[in-house]
Amino acid sequence: MRLTVVTYNVRGFRDGVDRLAAVVERLAPDDLLLQETGPR
Repeated sequence: MRLTVVTYNVRGFRDGVDRLAAVVERLAPDDLLLQETGPR
């Protein structure tokens, strides 16, 4: 069994949600850990 885990520092989404969505879609992780999401 293979498990894909991705951690992504979104820096408060300064690059926009679209960029994050593109990366997540491309990598298709089983688990996604987001860092520095801010107060939103």
